[in-house]
Amino acid sequence: MAPLGMVAPDMAQKLFAVHAVFPMQFLGWMARKPNYAPGASCVLISSLSAHEGAKGHVAYAAAKGGVEGFLKPAAAELVGKGLRLNAVVLGVVETSMSRSWMDRLTEEQAASLRKGYPLGLGTPEAVADAILFLLSPAARWITGQSLVCDGGHSLG
Repeated sequence: MAPLGMVAPDMAQKLFAVHAVFPMQFLGWMARKPNYAPGASCVLISSLSAHEGAKGHVAYAAAKGGVEGFLKPAAAELVGKGLRLNAVVLGVVETSMSRSWMDRLTEEQAASLRKGYPLGLGTPEAVADAILFLLSPAARWITGQSLVCDGGHSLG
């Protein structure tokens, strides 16, 4: 995370490479396959950062916005091969990575963060459940969509 004036080109390029370019290249490889078995599905990972104006998230938000930007065109290309493509758009998920910056918050900042998530901060298990749903036969009629998983954060 860095404010706009401190975003180094190499940092932005690394973020795009990991979060947008690699998934696009992987899906390009998937597109070269002739056809997929019924029920085949892929799920991309995005972030609320692409939808909010959080200071210091410029490069990460842009990279995740890139993911959501190619979601629908890629889904349109892959659906004819029998492959569904969707994305989950995640709010704050409590992981060791997020704890590294959450641990630096003041008590007031941490309380404010938690207050912004009426259903609580995310857990890896909750994220896995959403992804498993999109991969499952229960989601067989869903493609090209972004499922926001944010504990109610976007309601406020």
